[in-house]
Amino acid sequence: MSEVARTGRTILFVSHQLNQIRRLCGTVLWVDAGAIRQLGPTAPVVGAYEAAMTSGQWASRERAGSPHVKARFLGWEIASARGESPHMLSTWDEVTFRFTLDVHQPVRMGHHGITLYNSEGQMMWGTAADNLQLDPGRHILSYRLSSLPVKPGIYSWMVSLWENGEQIDLWTCVPDLLVATPPVAHPRDEWAGFLNIPYKLDVDKSDAQ
Repeated sequence: MSEVARTGRTILFVSHQLNQIRRLCGTVLWVDAGAIRQLGPTAPVVGAYEAAMTSGQWASRERAGSPHVKARFLGWEIASARGESPHMLSTWDEVTFRFTLDVHQPVRMGHHGITLYNSEGQMMWGTAADNLQLDPGRHILSYRLSSLPVKPGIYSWMVSLWENGEQIDLWTCVPDLLVATPPVAHPRDEWAGFLNIPYKLDVDKSDAQ
């Protein structure tokens, strides 16, 4: 199909196999109950479709601010998003995720946790930091990763802050993280797994009998 498309022909590919759609299609038309729901480049349309399919996965994540809490996470972004959405990742290069924390009262011996979930609620990664000393004011918590090789799709960050075993804040971040790297895993979703790791396959003839 890719070879035919490169000759200039238009191919209409209808499927629920999202990995194949990402591999083969440059434009996606999302049809819902016979009506056009969205039309556009592959990554944002497929991401919106996945988000809609899992919209009931999380409780409401929009929260009103309150001056009575010790600290509260305000938002997150990808540093140096290269002109794209600050919440869309389209490269396997080193990436920095920044989380904004508004501290109202001093936090001593703070414990901060972070986890990443896929659209089905499965944990992809998590870590934590202890003994944080946070004075009142706005703080940026930056995570620099050599890469984030998860397969394309919708993901959710969850961040937390604790002190002396007491929860100060726990937030499943909005908006979601859209991973739009080129798919290199198995084209069928059921065999693609969780990771999307670039690779090169060499096949050499062996002289051994």
